[in-house]
Amino acid sequence: DELRAKIPVVCTAESLGSESRNLRFQCLHGLGHAVLFSLAYRVPLALELCDVLPDSWSRESCFGGVFMENITGMDRERRMLRTGDPHYPCSVVSPPYRPACYLMQTSWMLEDGLDTDQVAQVCREAGRYRLSCFRSLGRDISPRVRESGPSKPAEFCARLPSDERRECVLGAVYALADHTWDGTYVYPFCAAFSSAPARERCFAETHGYLRVQLEQPFEKLAEQCRAYAPKVEECLTLLE
Repeated sequence: DELRAKIPVVCTAESLGSESRNLRFQCLHGLGHAVLFSLAYRVPLALELCDVLPDSWSRESCFGGVFMENITGMDRERRMLRTGDPHYPCSVVSPPYRPACYLMQTSWMLEDGLDTDQVAQVCREAGRYRLSCFRSLGRDISPRVRESGPSKPAEFCARLPSDERRECVLGAVYALADHTWDGTYVYPFCAAFSSAPARERCFAETHGYLRVQLEQPFEKLAEQCRAYAPKVEECLTLLE
């Protein structure tokens, strides 16, 4: 009851002292982590508590924190996961929570020993949540851009069928932009696609995310194209 009373007011613009959408998202996502931890990793109850938030965007932001905490939490024994079952707990939570679950689930698949090609095949077994799973996979391959360059992650996404490819790219774009809140890693990732239409789509998605979610002004994006994008003119053209 105490949590139910507190959750709706923790991440409001009033409590944060800011109208920033990005700041609210970070707060709501962190709230999901904290709620699950506070409830000793009882995932269904944590999701029900996120449901007291007043709108779908806030609830989904909280759900994402719950499912990420379930995979990344320090108390490994309490996590609601099953070795050898790549779809659990997404397969048992109520259907409204499954898209958010699959948006995190590939992290568990990789931890459980699957390689990226095997994870892609498992994602194809996820039915109506298949594309959420591929967006998760794009996020999970994005650290390779920072560690060893953008070529191989871009090649992996590029060889997927079109709808899966788009989600893979989006997952990587969002994660890379979130890592630095600018184009440091994400613009080189977009430039690494061999196909001009693929590069254009990636740049367009990146510009949109940086402008809307991360609240970067147009002038900053132009500066970042010049600083970080190997295909500078393509990057700048898509800003017009």
